[in-house]
Amino acid sequence: MAQGNGGIIGPVNTVSPAPAVKTTKIDASGCHTLETTTSSVDFIAVAAGGGGGGNYGGGGGAGGVLKSFCNACLSAIPVCGGASVPVTINGGGAGGVNSGPGQGSNGGTSVVILGGTTYTATGGGGGGGRGLSQGCAGGSGGGFSGGPGSAGAGNTPSIAGPLGGPQGSNGGGNLMGSGGGGFSEAGCTDGAREGGDGVALTIGGTPYTLAGGGGGGGPTGDPGTSTGGDGGGGNGSLTAEGSAGTTNTGGGGGGGNSTPYINGKAGGSGTVILQENYTAGNQAPGVWQMNTVYDLVKQGEWRGFNIQSYDLDYLVIAGGGAGTAQHQPAGANGGSGGGAGGMVTSFSNPNAAALSFTNVDVGSTYDVTVGAGAAASTDQPETGERGTDSTFQTITATGGGGGGSGAAGQPGGSGGGTNQNCSAGGSGNTPAAPAALGGPQGNSGSPGIPSSGGGGTGGGGAGGAGGQNFSSPNKNGGAGGVGLANSITGSPVTYAGGGAGAAYSCGTPGATAPGGGGAANNNSPSSGVPSASLNGTANLGGGGGGGGSNISSLPATRVAAGSGGSGVVILRGPSAVTFTVAPGSNSTSTHPGGEKIATFNVTGTLTIGEA
Repeated sequence: MAQGNGGIIGPVNTVSPAPAVKTTKIDASGCHTLETTTSSVDFIAVAAGGGGGGNYGGGGGAGGVLKSFCNACLSAIPVCGGASVPVTINGGGAGGVNSGPGQGSNGGTSVVILGGTTYTATGGGGGGGRGLSQGCAGGSGGGFSGGPGSAGAGNTPSIAGPLGGPQGSNGGGNLMGSGGGGFSEAGCTDGAREGGDGVALTIGGTPYTLAGGGGGGGPTGDPGTSTGGDGGGGNGSLTAEGSAGTTNTGGGGGGGNSTPYINGKAGGSGTVILQENYTAGNQAPGVWQMNTVYDLVKQGEWRGFNIQSYDLDYLVIAGGGAGTAQHQPAGANGGSGGGAGGMVTSFSNPNAAALSFTNVDVGSTYDVTVGAGAAASTDQPETGERGTDSTFQTITATGGGGGGSGAAGQPGGSGGGTNQNCSAGGSGNTPAAPAALGGPQGNSGSPGIPSSGGGGTGGGGAGGAGGQNFSSPNKNGGAGGVGLANSITGSPVTYAGGGAGAAYSCGTPGATAPGGGGAANNNSPSSGVPSASLNGTANLGGGGGGGGSNISSLPATRVAAGSGGSGVVILRGPSAVTFTVAPGSNSTSTHPGGEKIATFNVTGTLTIGEA
């Protein structure tokens, strides 16, 4: 017969707290409030990267790293539940200029206070410059520039394991323009001028790679590579203009070039990631007392009756890259198109599964990041800026590469175009997105013809590479790479088209790509202002169109290129759930088949409940 345990046959089991973890990435200074039941916190604090040096500049060192994760000398920090945790995040060091010493500046610190102990990660060391070749010491050291001096020392000041250290590695010192140190290896470990790699961790199910060193700079055409280290390290200026360390990774900035003179690039800002160990509701194995369960359900504290499982299909598109206008003062070539933002999807994709959420709390809230399109610069740089990444959970689409003008196109989700007798367009699907995570992301920008006086090439799109440019006699620009159609919303929409290349002289601009790619303008051989370039379409991730100039008189009157279009994130779930989105510029809808759809035009949050 039934025992006296609420009508359930079997032993009486104790209802106990359910352990849980909560991960928070903090990218700006402030105070974080812990859960009221948090008992300990694991952390990683990454300081800002150092700036790259100018003129044969050494790469900037990565920001110092302090962590309890994967640290045999430091376990999770005991804390009081509900406590406020002060966090300080600083910016990256400035790049060195070609005039003067040329040495890059050190990055700023990142600070977190846990359990009464202050953990301060030291900023990365600035890279050496031609006039002051010594790499600076820091969390990881800056690269050497050549001449008197040496590479910057890492883990400076020295911090031991019980306080989260050591912080990082030394800068490279084997040639002029050496790579900056990363957390896990010294500069130049993987090759001449390459930045040292950072640290790769999976925290709360999300993979992070942080604190890569910046690549060193050198003269154009010099052999070797100058890529930044894994973990946000900026590329050095060698065959193409380098890049800054990635924001909120602590990556070091790339070193500057000597021919032509290019300044060093800034380091990336720091970040702090906290993983709270806390209790969420209650649990009981096997058979439990019905009276206890009844009371907990009434109080809203019984997690076992308040969970759900579901799969979400996704379409994630990053921001498009900016186009560039012609760079030569005499108006020798049309500007090139920017690459489309990367496009990854599980919807109607046999190679990629939907994201699975199993036994999660009803009403769980998830962050969604929508990447911005890159703004076209008004000073006509040699390379356009890259678009910003879009992310949801473990899915990341990479921003489109900027176009090149008098330089190679930049890599990205889809690569930027180029012009003149430059080498390659920017490579697409960079970094490579595996098919199981919705990849590949996109295609490459077109290489330039081996001749001056031609149009700019098109940026790559999700559905095809950018189009080739032409020289005499027609001097046309290249078409933007076509986008791809997707019907996750219930109707087919084409996304992620590349920006078109501008014409030169009497030529015709490249064709505008389906998928939001920006149109290019023409170069006007007569008086007047050329037609304006067009930006990539917002929330389609299109690349910006290339710019031209009025060449009727010298110096030529340049017209700015187009900016990249912003990205979008679209999620589709079963009819058994409800979607609530924030802020209000995002939206929800219901497919005729009952599936729920959330469309994010800007960064926000998704809350999933029961229908």
